[in-house]
Amino acid sequence: MIHPQACVSDSDVHETARVWQFASVIRGSVVGAECTIAACAIVDNARLGERCLIGHAASVHPGVTLGNGVFVGPGAVICNDSFPRIHKQGWSMALFDADHRAVIVDDGTSIGANATILPGVHLGAGSFVPAGSVVSKDIPAGHIWLSNGMVFPLGDEGERIQKRMRFASNLVQTPTWAETIREPAVSLR
Repeated sequence: MIHPQACVSDSDVHETARVWQFASVIRGSVVGAECTIAACAIVDNARLGERCLIGHAASVHPGVTLGNGVFVGPGAVICNDSFPRIHKQGWSMALFDADHRAVIVDDGTSIGANATILPGVHLGAGSFVPAGSVVSKDIPAGHIWLSNGMVFPLGDEGERIQKRMRFASNLVQTPTWAETIREPAVSLR
């Protein structure tokens, strides 16, 4: 499904993929089966495997390859130019081919909202990039990027799934209005 207000130009989008309003899939992009490209996202001369989800206003730039089942959160940016300038001297999209990619993201990787992936990075299978991160180095398979640039093993998938919605559990409850009223710190006489 390609929304009538989406821009799909000179690209190969699988018939089961969904491209929502104001999203752009342009300049030779390949989008695999069952992918979703949310509103205002851009996929520009990139390759997406199957079942990828590109969040609202995310940018996947030329020379990027995503494996199967990759999540790119809202506002995330996957860059392709180490020294961006207004002019194009020294930069050529034609150099990105099957053997030369700016960023490679392996199967099952998750990139959180507003994360930035710098060029030359390889994200291993099942790796995780938290929201707001700036990734400048490779992340091995099954590891999480920490804010100080270190990586740490993710551990057991079952445990992670159990913790995923912990904020909606009975352990974290929003107090009622009546419960928020406290006695004054100073007694009034």
